[in-house]
Amino acid sequence: MPLLRSQQSLTAYYTAALAIGDTTPENLQQAVTPEFMQLLATTSLTGSTRTALDIGYGAGAYAIALAQNGFEVQAVDRVAAELFTSRLPASDWAAHIRAVCSPIQHYPITEPVGVLVAKDVLHYLQRSDVYSVLDTAITVSVPGSCHYLQIFTDIDRTDPDGKPVGIEDELDSTTDQLITDLEQLYRGWSLHHTTTDHRESDRSTGRPYFHATKVTTIARRGNP
Repeated sequence: MPLLRSQQSLTAYYTAALAIGDTTPENLQQAVTPEFMQLLATTSLTGSTRTALDIGYGAGAYAIALAQNGFEVQAVDRVAAELFTSRLPASDWAAHIRAVCSPIQHYPITEPVGVLVAKDVLHYLQRSDVYSVLDTAITVSVPGSCHYLQIFTDIDRTDPDGKPVGIEDELDSTTDQLITDLEQLYRGWSLHHTTTDHRESDRSTGRPYFHATKVTTIARRGNP
């Protein structure tokens, strides 16, 4: 049986990393991907439909990119919102970001969504919560909306002794299962999936401790 780490310990880890600007092994401070910027450049959303939801915003790169591109952004994460908002400049675009500290699965998604971002976070939720969050977001998505998801599957995580480690209530999904589930959730949408091998190692010892497949899904809802 794997050693289980609590959700509270996970929140504490990322809170500490964000407080000191630590990049973390999965590169928490990385810039947005070129494919995401291309997605923004090709959206047809205008006016009141330029709304966005960033689930698990972390260091805030995606929320910032969205605001700088004219979106009204809701951003939700389990870490204190001040760790993000205190670093924002006094600028017009920064005023368009509303950051909220909340467990993702408990955050009420009620406002229209034009762009959804969920990067490297949904694997921390149990399967029923992942699909409940996405189903709600799909329901409130406007015509022409885009969802950008990056989700880890086939996770193999170990401690320093090589023993398996899990996260409390973590999504336990294979790549094929996740893609099948997403295809069912996003019926009627245009979906594009890519998979990449992802590995993380301890920065001080070089010991590999995390291996998974990263599934990137870009979902587009057509205009009526």
